[in-house]
Amino acid sequence: MSNNNHIDVGGAVVWSTGGRTLRTTLQPMLSDLGYGWLTPNHRTPEALLKYVLEANYPRDLVRPTLDGVEVVREGVGTSEHGNQYHRVLSAAIRPDGRIECWPNDWELATELESQYQDEYGWLTGSQMSAAFVKVIAHMGGISLRDRGAVYFIPVDKLDEFAKIRDVFRQAGHTQVAEAEVRVTSESVTAVRDALERQVLAEVNAITEDLGDPDMGDRALSNRMERITAMRQQLALYQPVLNDALEGLSDSITKLENHEMFLALAVGVSA
Repeated sequence: MSNNNHIDVGGAVVWSTGGRTLRTTLQPMLSDLGYGWLTPNHRTPEALLKYVLEANYPRDLVRPTLDGVEVVREGVGTSEHGNQYHRVLSAAIRPDGRIECWPNDWELATELESQYQDEYGWLTGSQMSAAFVKVIAHMGGISLRDRGAVYFIPVDKLDEFAKIRDVFRQAGHTQVAEAEVRVTSESVTAVRDALERQVLAEVNAITEDLGDPDMGDRALSNRMERITAMRQQLALYQPVLNDALEGLSDSITKLENHEMFLALAVGVSA
């Protein structure tokens, strides 16, 4: 990973567009790779019912209630208190999985149940996008943008990433794009800045947490695990960034030497 005439590959920029995917297709494929834990859970009954109602009432507001979901419609005109709304219907999932509607409409409830069952096994694009972000984190990747969407993965993880990338593509309608990044002064600067932003944000968050004098040993251990993960991530980027990581390493060392972590270590050794 040396910077020789800008020809060495330092990693890859990746991005994804989440697409609908059958969970029963995705899970065994990920499990075969040892990544079954990446499979998103089924949506909750309430979330799935809300999705079905939004598909049937695209121009209305669908919102959760204490015991289900309701569809409300904006009325014509406004009152002195603002826009007027009236409830079109309410729906709820019974313990036996049947759907009840108010006003009572057996035909509508039956149709919603059919759509609910058809939709049950599908993972949404947003769920697949969230799973993709977990993949990036597991690979030690970093976001090149403050709001995510475009990520960098170090070269040592590209072969492993390719296996999961192919599963995401083959299991459903998720698109994953990848472009190799050569080691140049510009790419090194972009990766360094993104890594610095991510690590310092984590350092600051943990430092703020340590301001709580009532933090227990379990919470402290969790923060120490996060610090260990940062160390491992820096190691992945060491071949490319070299001395540029010295300041980040010092920040992590300072955090490791916080008196609360030292007290935890003494307690464990005792």
